[in-house]
Amino acid sequence: FLFFANSLGGIDDVYLSGFGIDQFSVEGSLAYRPVRPADTVYTPTILSSNKTASNKWKINSGWKSIATIQFLRDLMLSKQAWFMYPVNSTKSLIVPIIVDNFDGPIIDRQDDQWNIDIEFTEAHTSRFSFDNRIF
Repeated sequence: FLFFANSLGGIDDVYLSGFGIDQFSVEGSLAYRPVRPADTVYTPTILSSNKTASNKWKINSGWKSIATIQFLRDLMLSKQAWFMYPVNSTKSLIVPIIVDNFDGPIIDRQDDQWNIDIEFTEAHTSRFSFDNRIF
């Protein structure tokens, strides 16, 4: 499920019944360290600093009616959204998300396509890959 603040001031939910992909996005910067006389070949001169990461997802909506797919435009414009992430068969987490930029067809009547892929990113970054929320 995705929950989002709609344009009328309420909270709506959307059930995504298609396949999904979990992704992990890492960002960071590189710093150069000058070579010192005591350095060996095992001493790096390029160091990775300030790395952070966030979870990303790409989930297909599954078959939806035209009215429902047009309704998903409100989700894409929402400034507040949450993903009910299924940890296992009995536990789910509510994760604040940002719906990624979208530029593409939402309905293709010629190809009889009645679904879309929704991509979104966790609204947090972390310096650690271990996520204790899932345990």
